[in-house]
Amino acid sequence: MPGKALSLFALPLLLQLLVGAACCQAADCKSVQRPHPALKGGSKKPLSSADVLGALRGNSYVALADGAPVTVDGKVIRLAVADHSIADARELKIDAVMLARDLGRKFPGSFEIFECTFFESAQPARSVVISVKHSRLMAFAAGRISNVDLLESVSLTEERPPSLAEKYRHLSYRQILDQNPIVSGAYAAERKELCDQLTTLQANGYDVNQATRQFLALEDMVRTKHYGRLLEAFARTRQCIAESLAKAQGVSVATSRTVNWQR
Repeated sequence: MPGKALSLFALPLLLQLLVGAACCQAADCKSVQRPHPALKGGSKKPLSSADVLGALRGNSYVALADGAPVTVDGKVIRLAVADHSIADARELKIDAVMLARDLGRKFPGSFEIFECTFFESAQPARSVVISVKHSRLMAFAAGRISNVDLLESVSLTEERPPSLAEKYRHLSYRQILDQNPIVSGAYAAERKELCDQLTTLQANGYDVNQATRQFLALEDMVRTKHYGRLLEAFARTRQCIAESLAKAQGVSVATSRTVNWQR
C-alpha cells in the first residue's frame, strides 16, 4: 500500500507536517493553539466517534470500516481496526503513528495518547494494541528524538488466548473433559467428538500437536462463519488424529464422552 512506502526512515511528509506544527507551537501560532471545532466556545465536549473517524477516513495505509469502534476518554483516544495484518510489529507501529498524525492535523491538541487495536480475520482471538504518545510525535518533529527513538517509544502489546498447555495446566483429566472448549455453531456434536478424541490421546501422553492445530483451524472457521471449507478441515483433522492413533497402540479413543474412556 502507498502508506507503507512512507516508513519512518523516509517520511518527508510526516516530518514536514510535524515540524511545521512544532514550529507553530514554539511561536505561539494561533492556528495550532486554537481549540478544535468540537471544543469551540469553551465547551468541554470531547471529540465524538464521528469526529475521529472523519479525520482518519480515506487514508491510504489503514482501511477503516464505517462505524469502526472508537472511544474517547479524556485525552485518550482508542480505535479498533478489523481485518488488518498483524504479522509485522514495525509496520503496525508505523500505521498507528500515521493515524495519530492525521488525527493531530485535523484536531490539534485533541489527545495525549492514541491507542489503536488491530485485529486480523484469520486470527480473530488475537489482537495487537499500539499506543502512541502525542508528546513523542512532537519531540520527533522538533528533532529532539530520532525516528528509531520514536518507534521504540510506541508501545506494542499482543493479546492472545492462552495455549492449550496454559489453559489445562492445573486441571485434572475430568476437569479438562468438562471444559467443552468448542465454539457454538455448525457440526457442534461432530466437533465435540473430535475434541474428546484429541483430549484422550493428549491425556495419555501422545503428540497431538498437529491434529490440535488442525482442530483449532476448524474451530476458527466456525467462529468466523467460513463454512465453505469446513468439510476439508474436518478431513484434515481426522487424518491427523488417525496418524496419532497409529502411534498410540493400546489407547482407546471413544466416540462418546460416556463410553470406554481411557484413563
